[in-house]
Amino acid sequence: MDDRFVNPYTFVPLPKGGAKRSDCTEATEPVFSGEIKCRLITKTQIAVPDILKNPVPDNVERTEPKKYDFFTLDGKAAIPGSGIRGVIRSVYEVLTDSCMHLNDKDDDYFHTRLNKTKPGIITYDPVKREYTLHNSKRVRDKTGIRHKTGDKVRFDTKSGNGQASELVDSFSTSGRYQGVYLRVDTFGTGNKQSNPSVFRYIETGTKIDKVYIDRLKVNVEMYQGQYKAEYESAIKAMETAGGWLPVWYWQDMNTGHYYLAPSQYSRAVFVKKPRDIVENAGMQACTSPKCCCAACAMFGFIADGKGDSQSHASHVRFTDAICEQSDCFGGSYLLPVLSGPRLSSFEFYLSGNERNSLGPDSSNVTIAGRKFYWHAPQNVITKDDDFAKEHPKMATRMQLVKKGTEFTFSVFYDRITEDQLKKLVFALDLGENFAGSARCHKLGHGKPVGLGSVKITVDSITKRSFENGAYSVSDITEETVGTANTGMFQPTPEFNAFITKVVNLNYAAKKEVDYPRETAGGDIFTWFADNRGSLRSEGYIRLNNHLPKITDADPSLPRTPKSEQKGGFGGNRNSGYSRGGFNNRGFRR
Repeated sequence: MDDRFVNPYTFVPLPKGGAKRSDCTEATEPVFSGEIKCRLITKTQIAVPDILKNPVPDNVERTEPKKYDFFTLDGKAAIPGSGIRGVIRSVYEVLTDSCMHLNDKDDDYFHTRLNKTKPGIITYDPVKREYTLHNSKRVRDKTGIRHKTGDKVRFDTKSGNGQASELVDSFSTSGRYQGVYLRVDTFGTGNKQSNPSVFRYIETGTKIDKVYIDRLKVNVEMYQGQYKAEYESAIKAMETAGGWLPVWYWQDMNTGHYYLAPSQYSRAVFVKKPRDIVENAGMQACTSPKCCCAACAMFGFIADGKGDSQSHASHVRFTDAICEQSDCFGGSYLLPVLSGPRLSSFEFYLSGNERNSLGPDSSNVTIAGRKFYWHAPQNVITKDDDFAKEHPKMATRMQLVKKGTEFTFSVFYDRITEDQLKKLVFALDLGENFAGSARCHKLGHGKPVGLGSVKITVDSITKRSFENGAYSVSDITEETVGTANTGMFQPTPEFNAFITKVVNLNYAAKKEVDYPRETAGGDIFTWFADNRGSLRSEGYIRLNNHLPKITDADPSLPRTPKSEQKGGFGGNRNSGYSRGGFNNRGFRR
């Protein structure tokens, strides 16, 4: 196992100033229609599961792995045209500085662990509809007399020792102080103990915006502690029955934002959502043909139902790719277990936080770019994954198609300009229209573990014409492909890195491409935990390493992420000091 590794995915930076948009309701140049016949050659094993053949409902508890055959049509291996279309659109978006049309979910949140050093109490005025955050003092309770979270109590205190400078002496209706009770969950293994607390009520406070309460509710919804129901009841009582809500909080003095949680060292949810940061970067999805990016003008979009948004029809149609080879199928294997994104991993998802470990709410921080997977032809699946065998409920068995298999498909284009046609061709063949080219796409399942590398070539391009009552078809392959693959785009450092590294089958072929883990077969959590400073300091955690940029000399990170090591070549402070990105899908558990 090498002492450095390449994370399976990277991010192509977004264009400065946001997506380029224009009015696409009417073409200002001559338009053409026709067909592009393509060939797709697998450069690694690929997995395109037929999920409708053996459907497994998500709400059904499994005892055995899911099992999927490769997708077929009439007994022949096939790749749905919709899957190819999505891959080509992603590349077309990069090439044309287009919007991020899929990153518009409104229920995703950034969150991470923060040290929230201040105890507080939240009250609500239903008449004024105002929330007030009161300063408080935490008093530990070791009396053994248990109340529920949110219970108002009166109590007397006594001196403590060690970390607890003050303890509850007794509870009584005539107690000197009044406060609210908070029971604390403990997580993990061992003999952890945490005493409940009483937060002493102080009448003066600060009005806070409802958004902080909304984020607290999101936080509690993700909470899995023993006393979750009690805390939810305390929130309800605060808003409807004059209750007091105990919170731990921290205020970022740079942004003025408050971060609230039921416990001091637990998760905090940020104000800005990924969608907000996408909008701040000018990369939000197009909603009108009158202000439309190049990708939406070509591939179309559906109105979001807000305001005067309008849909725009697609000008391209992708057929399913069909394989005529009868011996194309490989084995069926338990693949490595993959899971969803971890939006708490700011060192990978965000850009602009490299030196100060800032959070998503900072004006300096943005998403790092569009996600692409490195090609890893050296990672060949020859046996069932060991972790998957040990965890059958999480595992999936998939039939693969072999390396070297050929598929054919067509792209029908309708009423597009010559410039659009040439850019579409470039998005298909990536500027090199021969089977041996190393410029490849990734598609299907298992991209993080080396599956899915394919080369697309254009076999022919025909143009349909209907003039003076006569229909004709002409071959424009040579003139279109030749000009499409030369000088179409500005050779910026980012474009050059995308073409020579990100889509290059051989760029990472001699490197160890793997998710962050310190030992062979180890868990990912340990690497991220060691990549961060302690929670002793208030506020944000220091991040030791960040995902390298695609323009860096070396895309690798250290296996043991200590503070003196930085991502990128040789620990160079100019390498790997900015990356991370949004919509990161596919951490292995």
